[in-house]
Amino acid sequence: MRVTIEIKEKQDEVPREPSFFNLFKGPNIVTYWNVETSIELTEEERAILNARKLWDLKLYDHQLSDEFFSSMTPRERRLLGTTVRTASVTIKDLFAEQPHLTCCYSRPEAQAVARNMETEYLPRLKTLILTSADETKPKTFEL
Repeated sequence: MRVTIEIKEKQDEVPREPSFFNLFKGPNIVTYWNVETSIELTEEERAILNARKLWDLKLYDHQLSDEFFSSMTPRERRLLGTTVRTASVTIKDLFAEQPHLTCCYSRPEAQAVARNMETEYLPRLKTLILTSADETKPKTFEL
């Protein structure tokens, strides 16, 4: 498994709520940081994930910040609701699109996500693949 993690700063214009007073305001610019995680699996690792059907296992939960909701349009907030605070990320989600993007609304948050990817989430994935590769062999021993 070969991994590249990069943090990139971005800016986007977010639509304001339609109202008379918002007609006179300038664009609402939101700054955010994408943690881009590129993962290249070996053929053997991919074969293990396929053979053991591991793609749908949850790898980690991503906490959604208040800034995540404030950057949405009012319609998007209503559709999502107010009770959702985490997003479960499966192995399949991690590989759905490369690089895998995690959006953060502060640089320290992005650095924490990158550190967790490197020290917790991806080592967990590697351990899962390695332990799933082991054939269960009967043990013979004497007491």
